[in-house]
Amino acid sequence: MSRIETRLNARAADFQANAAAMRALVDDLQQRFAQVEAGGGEAARAKHVARGKLLPRERVAELLDPGTPFLEIAEQNHLPCIYLVDSGGANLPNQDEVFPDRDHFGRIFYN
Repeated sequence: MSRIETRLNARAADFQANAAAMRALVDDLQQRFAQVEAGGGEAARAKHVARGKLLPRERVAELLDPGTPFLEIAEQNHLPCIYLVDSGGANLPNQDEVFPDRDHFGRIFYN
């Protein structure tokens, strides 16, 4: 494959400013990903753990076989998903009758 040449000057001041701004955005995004992967902010994590509950990624890890890949592609590919939720006291086999909604499958902790 042939190389596509550019007239872009990577040493130009405007290029350097744009590159620095992009690096700052990427760093911020990576920090946000890390916070999500950690299970949220420290206060939220502590509250969750104090209740004796597993954090979301810990729950997923319990479902996966060791060494198997885990891809988070369901939402962007419109794939069905499994909700890992606690029961609020309802009989889950009858949740469609307890929490009816317009689609007749039951609301997931609707407030």
